[in-house]
Amino acid sequence: MTSATLRAVLTIELDGDGLHELVRTTDSDGLEVIDRKGRRLADLGAGGQVAMAAKLLDLPGEQLLVAYPDGTLHVWADASAKESDAALARYRHPLYRANRRLFGTGYNLNVLGGL
Repeated sequence: MTSATLRAVLTIELDGDGLHELVRTTDSDGLEVIDRKGRRLADLGAGGQVAMAAKLLDLPGEQLLVAYPDGTLHVWADASAKESDAALARYRHPLYRANRRLFGTGYNLNVLGGL
């Protein structure tokens, strides 16, 4: 019998094109961003936990707030992001805005990713 590695996966719209990217854990306890075709877009380092994944700053696309074991907080953003009409409509949606206000409940990472 073989065992499968359980990986945490979150959706995020980093580049603003209206199509989600995925943030997942790796076998070596790292975090990486991949596109919908499985291509690796970014290595976010080892040991980090995603604290927030949403439109956090006045920058194109969504951003990730990652907490690392040494206490460092890092905001990740796509420097080349450009917001599409689909992305802008998503950020204006009342459910998106309401869920951003309620991040402390913990389930909002998954709700916002599916909108």
